Amino acid sequence: MANLPTVGSDNNSWGTILNTFLGVSLTTDGYLSYVSIQSGNYTIGSNSSSNPGTLGGETVLANAGSGPITITLPTAVGTHNIHSIKKTDSSTNAVTVATTSSQTIDGSTSAAIRVRYVTLTVVSDGSNWNII
Repeated sequence: MANLPTVGSDNNSWGTILNTFLGVSLTTDGYLSYVSIQSGNYTIGSNSSSNPGTLGGETVLANAGSGPITITLPTAVGTHNIHSIKKTDSSTNAVTVATTSSQTIDGSTSAAIRVRYVTLTVVSDGSNWNII
């Protein structure tokens, strides 16, 4: 069930939730925050400036020109995070988005991005990931 504000209650909680979200989604100067990966593997949430808490997200720009890249999502359990992964190169190398603990992305344990400028955005439903 979505956590929507209730008129006449939820005093002082939605400002905190919004500020937490903005704190992990934007840089200090107000631009969208992102991580740029040039090679190898990356686990979302491993960047010290990101916060994969109960409300947050990370944007990853992946350049697989030097070889395939695997981006591993954090656990979907107990969160409603949104993460976006974009392939920025024109190579035939795939950017694979993987899950942890047998969780799924629309029913599969991974999803591959093979085309330049394609973005895969996923949202947690509290137990698995869904492509949006």
